[in-house]
Amino acid sequence: MIKLIQVTSDEELTQVRQLFLEYIQSLNSIAQEYGISLDEVDVLDTFMQGVNDFTSPQGRLYISYCDGELAGIGCLQELSEDIGEIKRMFVRSDYRRRGIGSTILDQLINDARSIGYLKICLDSLLLQRNAHHLYRSKGFEYIEPYPGSEGAEGQADLFVYMELALWGY
Repeated sequence: MIKLIQVTSDEELTQVRQLFLEYIQSLNSIAQEYGISLDEVDVLDTFMQGVNDFTSPQGRLYISYCDGELAGIGCLQELSEDIGEIKRMFVRSDYRRRGIGSTILDQLINDARSIGYLKICLDSLLLQRNAHHLYRSKGFEYIEPYPGSEGAEGQADLFVYMELALWGY
């Protein structure tokens, strides 16, 4: 059974930190294929400093459980008054292919609609093809790099960029 919890407590932030660290470690494995190495401590500090961007009323931060075990995370933040951005989508490898990512993404899409965003954007490393497949299955389309994208601010050619028009979903 999949359960989503919107993060509101310090105890939950400890779990967010753990999932962010595992996410960064997975990104580091991918980045090394490009000859890049991430400083996991610095990236984790940056992620945790930005956690307030994912809080209500304009953002969301969810952790997920599968059969009572911590399994994944997903975030939504405001890019502009009309545009939200999906960030930090991650499901632990032991829990993939169980619908957890899809459940988190569906919740974030619904939240973006209820907030009033007209569209949501995201960036994802080129090698994260399973993630791209999930996003495409929900109606996301490929776009050019967008303002505010962390990927576009770094090494833009290592990322794909996607958006979903919420009024057409």
